[in-house]
Amino acid sequence: MSGDKNDISEVATRSASADADEKRYLRAWTRLRRCRVALALSLASWLPAIMVASLWDDYRYPAAYRWSDVVARVGLAVLVIEVFALSFTRCPRCRRHFTWTWYWKNPLTKECLNCGIRQYSLPVRE
Repeated sequence: MSGDKNDISEVATRSASADADEKRYLRAWTRLRRCRVALALSLASWLPAIMVASLWDDYRYPAAYRWSDVVARVGLAVLVIEVFALSFTRCPRCRRHFTWTWYWKNPLTKECLNCGIRQYSLPVRE
């Protein structure tokens, strides 16, 4: 009888651990997708934002005080932050950086450059 209780608690513990792993994987893939979408939207909207801001430029002032220059600098800062966020996204399996190793960087990769896990895959259940 006591063996049955241990088996049941072991199965329950293994199931809870598998659920926690699955949630960790889903969080990691969601973060990676959000970083990539944010970077793509920023890249696509940066030049049009500068063009719209240039409509309000007053050319009597130096370039540092023009709206288009301010928008360009702020947009560049946002892009740098988003690239760093994407670069430091971790793989849920090996917990190293997903998009780079010590010698190679690829922000558009579909698999971890360290362990090779495919993007959006879930942990293997035993």
